[in-house]
Amino acid sequence: MAVADLGTRFRRSAVWAYAQGWLSAMVSFAGGIVMARLLEPRDFGLFAAVSAYTLLIGRQLQMGVPEALLRTPEDDMEAIHSGYWSMQALSVLCALVAAGLAPVLAHVYADPRYRDVMWALALLFLLQPACLAAQAELRRAMRHDLVSRITLVSALAGTGSSILAAASGLGVYAFVVGGLVSSLVLVGGSVWRSRWRPALRFRGSRARGLLGYGWRVHAANSLELAADRVDAMLIGRWVGMDLLGIYRRADSTAKLPVLELLGRLYSLIIALFARLEGDPDRTRTTFRKLSTSVLVPICLALAWLWHAMAAFIGFLYGEKWLPAVPYARILVFAALLMSLRGLLAMYLNAAGHAGKQAGIGLFDLVLTAGLLALGLHWGLTGVAWAVVGRYLVLLLVTLLVVRRYAEIRVADYFSSVWPPVLVMAGVMLLLALVAPERWLPAWAAYRPVVLAVDGLFAALACFLLLVLLHRVHPGHAGLAALFELLGRLRERVLGRLRAGPAVPEGRQ
Repeated sequence: MAVADLGTRFRRSAVWAYAQGWLSAMVSFAGGIVMARLLEPRDFGLFAAVSAYTLLIGRQLQMGVPEALLRTPEDDMEAIHSGYWSMQALSVLCALVAAGLAPVLAHVYADPRYRDVMWALALLFLLQPACLAAQAELRRAMRHDLVSRITLVSALAGTGSSILAAASGLGVYAFVVGGLVSSLVLVGGSVWRSRWRPALRFRGSRARGLLGYGWRVHAANSLELAADRVDAMLIGRWVGMDLLGIYRRADSTAKLPVLELLGRLYSLIIALFARLEGDPDRTRTTFRKLSTSVLVPICLALAWLWHAMAAFIGFLYGEKWLPAVPYARILVFAALLMSLRGLLAMYLNAAGHAGKQAGIGLFDLVLTAGLLALGLHWGLTGVAWAVVGRYLVLLLVTLLVVRRYAEIRVADYFSSVWPPVLVMAGVMLLLALVAPERWLPAWAAYRPVVLAVDGLFAALACFLLLVLLHRVHPGHAGLAALFELLGRLRERVLGRLRAGPAVPEGRQ
């Protein structure tokens, strides 16, 4: 693939990934508002406790095959067929394991609904391989725009069906209905738009090659997922489902910008750096530009959330969720550290250092369990600070791995991340000092207005700080790339406005 074509396709895919991320966030906001008013914190806590196990078990059916497929040539369909049947066999095994564990965990958590929800979610494992194979073909061809559209449609369908089920009085089972509908739409849309179709084609040597690379990525991702979910396992067991629901609301709210903006770029970044492997100069330059451009919107969103958290949670989810606010504000700092480490982890996976990631993942699991056990002595506040400590330690450990094994240098990393972090700190300070919502008249002091005013102020402050930094450091590669991207977006918008609406030929 030509370098120019690769860059064009990456930019197009990144735009779609960002757009879909924000649109999905809007869908989640709308669905979250309704679901939070229809269901109780205990329902959310129960689903979080169940999904902590089903997500971990379901991840085992992948074995890193989707990531391995991204490294294969675009016309290599045999690899996708072999990978698909490998995952399909594993999905049956995972479904059986989940079904067997369900009664045991229902007894441990003292809630009979646990078993039924886990059985239903286990059936969804059988749908995942076809979706993963089809999306791997699309992402391998850098068609992330198509994947983004399909994912958005599935999110709309799943959210809508969940709301209808909750309104019908199904309680926690509304999440199961939404998951089933979303999965069916995602599988159908992905297979329909990709060039791959299920076929009885399998070659053991190709499957072994995919698994040989993929298991390293898989081990790292599975261990990281286990560390991410061990909080739900411990809190649900020792504190109760109600407080687990409050904690998960705080955690998901704080991490929302990272998951929507950085998480959706995961496969895109893997594919990009895999194609740059062996070219250290271009890899370093690309990493510096990409890191700054990706982190700026994340840091802006986190700064805004930190200041407006009470209005955000109260408006979206209702008064009964306001106890989550202090924990969510603490977890914003965990989300920042999570994004700072996430870029490094993605690069290490793409550069073939997944084995190092697996070692970090095992350390992460032990570290997280220990910190959470200690933090539980101080309630949810202690748990939140334990999560911050977890991501800080992980960032330092990952930097040590980069320093020893990676093509990029630690200096490249710090050069790319200091502008977004500095801008975030500046925006948070300005929001705290100015507090734009205090200047609103009484008739306008409603939560949606507060969120909008704080958001506009944060965006303006962020832009002015970026301009100042760009003037002070005009040679900074990341800032230059960010302003180049903003300039292109501005030209495109102005070009469309000047062109006006398209006129059909027959009416000219």
